[in-house]
Amino acid sequence: MRSCNSQGFTLVELMLVVVLMGLTSVLGLSSYYRFMNDARLNSGGKAIAGWLDQIRSMAIQNSKTCTVQINPASGTLELVTDPTLGNCDFQDPPRPFTFNLQEQVGQDEIVQLCARLMNPSAEFTPCSSSAPGSALTVRYTPRGTTPDNALIELRSAKQSHNRCIALHSPLGLIRLGRVLNDRCDWTSAW
Repeated sequence: MRSCNSQGFTLVELMLVVVLMGLTSVLGLSSYYRFMNDARLNSGGKAIAGWLDQIRSMAIQNSKTCTVQINPASGTLELVTDPTLGNCDFQDPPRPFTFNLQEQVGQDEIVQLCARLMNPSAEFTPCSSSAPGSALTVRYTPRGTTPDNALIELRSAKQSHNRCIALHSPLGLIRLGRVLNDRCDWTSAW
């Protein structure tokens, strides 16, 4: 005769499985959030570079000087429209052409914008203070060149590898990089 003793799982075994599933979920979610924060910074950096390149193209196409005001405190870049300076003014009636970083990366992510002019011979390094800094003006000539060397940094409290964008004179070239060890690393892939 056969006994009907069914072998099941003990309470300890079931609790161990539940704890392991919980730990796996927590690790997976934290990796996911880090990935999403990194993707937002990438998106913001690429969007700024694309916007600046669009302004450069507008200056070339219309043979006018285009001036961009970078406002770190508000996280915006704005095309300055001043007809007395011969600046870009392509709308009738004129309206501001503005890039807002917070709208680009999303309202739940706080990304700080830092910008400064650089000496052409100096090495590009990230902004040193946590303060956003003062407003900065960058110009594109009718040939698409710029007399300004500028460094724009995107910083996030949730991300250790922030982004840097360099605007190089005289050609107005734009470089994208990642902040590693308090330096802009131009070789790392986004």
